[in-house]
Amino acid sequence: MAYRILSLDGGGIRGLIPIIFMERLLEKHPDLLKRVDLFAGTSTGGMLSLGLASGIEPAE
Repeated sequence: MAYRILSLDGGGIRGLIPIIFMERLLEKHPDLLKRVDLFAGTSTGGMLSLGLASGIEPAE
């Protein structure tokens, strides 16, 4: 069985880059997060992963 893992890097203020990237990616692929089995991340990416796993959109 294959798992789909979304891993996001941290980086302090540079953590805004993954948020912007996710917003743009979700515009083109709105069902992407429904297909993810595991969310992971470090630092800012970890906080973003927690939000995404909880159903919070990146823009929020």
